[in-house]
Amino acid sequence: MKHTIKTSKKTMALLLAVLMTLSVFSVVGFAEGTQYTVRFYNQPEHSSFDEEGNVQPAAVIYSFPVNAGGSVADPFAGKTTEEIEALGVLAFPQTASGFTKLAFKCWDKPLTNIQSDLNVYPEFQTVGKRYKIMYHNFDGSAIQGLNDEFCIYNDDPQESSTPSYPVIEGDNNNKIEHLTYNFVFKCWSLKPGVDPTKTPEDSKYLLNWRDGLQLPTDDELGQSDPKQPGYINVTKENSEGYIPLNVYAYYTRHTIEYTMSLTVNDSYGQPVNHAAVQIKDSTGQLLRQTFEATDEEGNHTGQYASAAGYTNSKGEISFKVPFQTIYTIQASDENLGAIIKELPYTDSAHFNLSQRTIACTVSLNPTSNSYNEQYKPRCTCVCHSFIGGLWITALNLMYSFFKVKYVCCYDMYATHADRLAYAA
Repeated sequence: MKHTIKTSKKTMALLLAVLMTLSVFSVVGFAEGTQYTVRFYNQPEHSSFDEEGNVQPAAVIYSFPVNAGGSVADPFAGKTTEEIEALGVLAFPQTASGFTKLAFKCWDKPLTNIQSDLNVYPEFQTVGKRYKIMYHNFDGSAIQGLNDEFCIYNDDPQESSTPSYPVIEGDNNNKIEHLTYNFVFKCWSLKPGVDPTKTPEDSKYLLNWRDGLQLPTDDELGQSDPKQPGYINVTKENSEGYIPLNVYAYYTRHTIEYTMSLTVNDSYGQPVNHAAVQIKDSTGQLLRQTFEATDEEGNHTGQYASAAGYTNSKGEISFKVPFQTIYTIQASDENLGAIIKELPYTDSAHFNLSQRTIACTVSLNPTSNSYNEQYKPRCTCVCHSFIGGLWITALNLMYSFFKVKYVCCYDMYATHADRLAYAA
């Protein structure tokens, strides 16, 4: 009896399992035979308004049938933002900022395991507008080696390089009298030829995008009316989906200066008092010092002092001069002649780059006829021998105590300091 009951239970369990399996298969089969419709809309539901403020309902742009439990393909899969915009099917909302826009991000519902009719709406995200940067020199001329490039607002445009060479100031061939200062690249500007040092209003056109392209608004540029001259539209895209943006190199004067200390000696190594000195550039133009000249009362004249003057009793003179690739030193004395010396800034023997100082000594060579007539050719007396040199040294020491001068010939003379010179 017990065996019969156990067998009956097993049979009933088996039959129940078979019935449940058949039930599941019948339900699945029924579901698989059901189709649903997935509708893709052009905007978030009730997110658009007409000119009168009335709600504009979203419109269906795609409609696909799908079996129950199935999936539907994303119609924008693999497409870029530009390609999605080019399709013209989405109604992109406007943003408050003219420099940004809303781009397609994703759909608001999953597109898999569809179990009913499904309405799908797009979600948008804010992105910067796309610009085509076109580089120009300060005067609007082309810059060799800098090509046009695309960038996104608030993204780094990855400039390939920036011009760092000196340029002549001015436009329309109105050049300054001479390039006495180097010019260095500072940043980019929305207009050519701006100079905030002369016109403070120009500063609003200067750009700096080390941390992403940032542009001024129309109000900041003072050009809300597109019809006014010089209007720069930095927000409106063209038909190709980008904003053309011309930028121009802005330069500032090189601020580095050097303190030049110059000593003028004669051919015997003695300092020359009141020697005329001029510092010129490589083209022969007289440099201007980096500080303003003053009048007799010590008031600034507004003009830069020329790099010219006369040595003191020690044969010394100093200038504050702007950076130059080559300094030309011209020193002269009506009796001792003149000398011209070129000093390149790469000459480490004279330049201290860390302290920005120049120390240089020049020696005048007698070249005038009056000097040659006044001073006869060197004699051969004992004073010009090695022993004579020791003798002159002794005489100088005697002069220090007894104020006695000794000159044996025209080639051995007392200098302006009333000491004997020896030129063996």
